[in-house]
Amino acid sequence: MSANDNNKKKDVRAILNLVIPAFIAVAIFLTFSIAIAFGEIYFYNYRNPESITPEIGELETVSLSGGAEITQYFTPCTQHISYLAYYIVALPEDYSDGASFVMTLYDSDNKVIISQTTPFSMINNGDWTVDYFRKGLLKLPLRVSDSKEYHITFSVTGCSDDACPCLILTDDVNTVAGLGSCIVDGTEKDEMTVYMGYGYPETLSRFVILLSILLVFLSISYCLYLYYRETIPGRAENALKHYSNPTIQKIKLSIAIIIPILWFVLAMPDIVYHLDSVSLDPSWRWILNVAYEKGYIFGKDLFFSYGPLGFAYYLINMGDTATYKMGLLLWGCLFAVAAYLFARIFIAWRKGHISTTSLLLAFIVYLLTFHESWTDSFLQFMVVMSLVLWDIGDRTAIIPLNVLITFSSFGKIIGFISGIMMVLVYALFRILFDNRLNIKERLKMLILPVPSIIAMPALYLLYSHSISGLIGYIANLFNNVSGFNMTQQFDDSYSELDYICFFVILLVYLLIFMIFIAKDRRRAAIFIAAGVPLFSAYKYGVTAHGMECSAWVAAMPISALMLDMPLGIRNLSEEMPSNTLRGQSPKVLYHPVLQSLICCGCTIIALLFAWCGHGSLSGITEDMHSKAYTVTHLFEDSREESLYESGQLPKEILNIIGDSTVGVYPWRIAYGAVYDDLNIQFSPTCFDGAEIYNDRLDAISAQYYRDRGPEYIIMSCEVVYGQVNLLNDPQIWYAIKSNYNAVYTDDEFCLLKRKESADVEKTYTLVESNTYNTSDRIECPDWADYAVIHLEYSFTGKIRGLFWRYGVTNINIEYSDGQSVYGTALVPQISSGFELCYYPQDTYGVESSLNSEDTPVISAFTLSGTGLNSMNDKVIIDWYSCD
Repeated sequence: MSANDNNKKKDVRAILNLVIPAFIAVAIFLTFSIAIAFGEIYFYNYRNPESITPEIGELETVSLSGGAEITQYFTPCTQHISYLAYYIVALPEDYSDGASFVMTLYDSDNKVIISQTTPFSMINNGDWTVDYFRKGLLKLPLRVSDSKEYHITFSVTGCSDDACPCLILTDDVNTVAGLGSCIVDGTEKDEMTVYMGYGYPETLSRFVILLSILLVFLSISYCLYLYYRETIPGRAENALKHYSNPTIQKIKLSIAIIIPILWFVLAMPDIVYHLDSVSLDPSWRWILNVAYEKGYIFGKDLFFSYGPLGFAYYLINMGDTATYKMGLLLWGCLFAVAAYLFARIFIAWRKGHISTTSLLLAFIVYLLTFHESWTDSFLQFMVVMSLVLWDIGDRTAIIPLNVLITFSSFGKIIGFISGIMMVLVYALFRILFDNRLNIKERLKMLILPVPSIIAMPALYLLYSHSISGLIGYIANLFNNVSGFNMTQQFDDSYSELDYICFFVILLVYLLIFMIFIAKDRRRAAIFIAAGVPLFSAYKYGVTAHGMECSAWVAAMPISALMLDMPLGIRNLSEEMPSNTLRGQSPKVLYHPVLQSLICCGCTIIALLFAWCGHGSLSGITEDMHSKAYTVTHLFEDSREESLYESGQLPKEILNIIGDSTVGVYPWRIAYGAVYDDLNIQFSPTCFDGAEIYNDRLDAISAQYYRDRGPEYIIMSCEVVYGQVNLLNDPQIWYAIKSNYNAVYTDDEFCLLKRKESADVEKTYTLVESNTYNTSDRIECPDWADYAVIHLEYSFTGKIRGLFWRYGVTNINIEYSDGQSVYGTALVPQISSGFELCYYPQDTYGVESSLNSEDTPVISAFTLSGTGLNSMNDKVIIDWYSCD
């Protein structure tokens, strides 16, 4: 047999070895795709089930005494039930230890599917009981057929007839889809059903499932290709010939043109925000849009988590204002920067710096993690993309990179800190660990963040003409971030699955970083730098906003990062030494294995982001419609009708205020958008009792109310996350008490008027300091008027707070008249000190506190909650007395 024949057989064998696995992969992919198209396969995210709660119709109660049993028939409207929930009322306070509630589910053949027995001690009277099928004995969702009728029975056991609870029945038979007849002790109740709610698992979008399978298919195909290419003779030489095929080149060119255009359109945020209420977030967004016209200077008059260009993040059209016009101009410039970056991506592809594979996978990752594009995530995405372009050799990227970081420094504080830290980490890593750089190239790395570092203070001085304002603004940058991470915590803002998903993301991210350390330290630098916003998003996720929010915030920059992954054939042919391609040593699979691990790792990260953040391409249509509407209605008033419906003030309050200056506590400042004639004044923290808590801001606003506060304050008693009202800003409350009286009160509002002469403020003298167990009930000395609680985090608590969260600290306050109040305590505030006075929780209590001297005082308090696990066992309390 001739050598040519042998070579032909080898080529045929090589082709078969490549084509057969690829054919199998394609077959699997098509099978799954067809199955999804016909709705036969569903993937579920059980973390946050959809709840179907009943409407309230005519109600009646049915006692379960005397061995009574209630049976409810139903036909589920989906293949899965996550849980059932129901009301149980009149639960006795005294019952025997063996008293339990029994719930049994039967199928259409009267076969028991599951039976759940719950002691009375675990049931909250009058509240929805939680997820019996999800958190009870059965840990997995119940799988039933939507073509069959099921029934569930309710009964009690182990309790006397005079201590039996009741279930609620309702006449609204259509209140929950699928409810059938209800039978009480063998008698059917006409047109009545058990007042019961169902939980159905929230499905992932089929588009997301399809893209997930496509991403897995491409990753597996790529790994198979690497294996066969590097282990089969002749494939290395034929690879570039295959790559240069004219048809394949046209396909790749089409991909390289279409993807950046689609990516640009999808990534653009909807720049106009519609004001629909005067509640927490809409109010501070309104402030950002009117601060410039009202002459407020950030860093001098206002201290917030946004800066003087913060209005661009939530642009509101309230007429022909300079702020709105400036916002449109700014976004025109930012979109031009984004268009430039996407154009540079295409140019980088033409030069071979970005592979078609990387471009395609990066776009799929973006689609998988698609969430309505918001301005802050969009800008962070652009920063990462700029740094990626710089890393692959595009030195012009230094301009958009620094433009974006400088803009963020005057827009959203966390965006600036994240961006500048990312650039610094990248530059320092290249300087210290990239041995291929010479001295001159290392010095160039130092220049990377310099333009924005110089531009930020220079532009601020042009804005405010004040050195002290610059110092205050920079101090506020870091002060607000630390206050946010410490205080914005909520015990159930994430689930165990959320945390596991994000932990795996970080673990895989670290694995890929280690691969780059061993193989390519230049790419290791960009990878570790992009971990800065990932870590920031993780810290954001373990606060009250939850992991779902952090997932989509972090996922978009990760998609940009994948552009720098060496996943293309051309990249491999350039980087792999030819002597490792023939298998003479164990190193034969070194490069393809590493490349495969990188590809699979990025795929895992993308899938976890999609599932943890509940990505859904189903929102693209709505998102694009919203963008199109904005473009065609740029000069339409952004104040919606619901704003005027929800933002009405009593006429008595408006008549009393007249033309006088007025502030709002704690946050409904957007009344100024409803009533143009109101002379609204802002406190330095924009609105008090806000979302950024620390003692520094508390003191700044307290001084404002003493020195130059408004003539009136419209006060309501609202808090977030269950905090103790007014204890979240104790210094402000003390300043208000000294300077204001109540002149009008109803159930919702208390109008305060500034006193003609302020009360003489008390001075406090430290009398003694005592040490207590942190969780003890602490009785206040009879003579004490003021307390400073020195809560110190333990070493393990500090580590927990750095890499995870501190946890929630609660406080139970007891007053001298027998009243008590329980809620979340803000550690920075109670550690800075608070008066042992009455902290009213409603408007009438505010009136009593301000207009009467006969109010109770704090007699004792107890700290509790998961936050104590991060603190020392002992706490020192300084007790002060009023002179």
